[in-house]
Amino acid sequence: WISSEAKKEGIEENIAKYDGKWAVEEAERNGLKGDLGLVLKSKAHHHAISARLDKPFLFDNKPFILQ
Repeated sequence: WISSEAKKEGIEENIAKYDGKWAVEEAERNGLKGDLGLVLKSKAHHHAISARLDKPFLFDNKPFILQ
């Protein structure tokens, strides 16, 4: 996973950045033991992360669903 350095356009500098913190770890509650996921670490922040797909995704009349 990669943190974004992008900024939102047309708004004040102090709220334009995606500065939310996140980590890959087990959920503190309601999670499966040993199951890792992206956990947001900062409240009331904008988060922007991405990951490169291993191969191209062809939609071909099928929806792309990411959870």
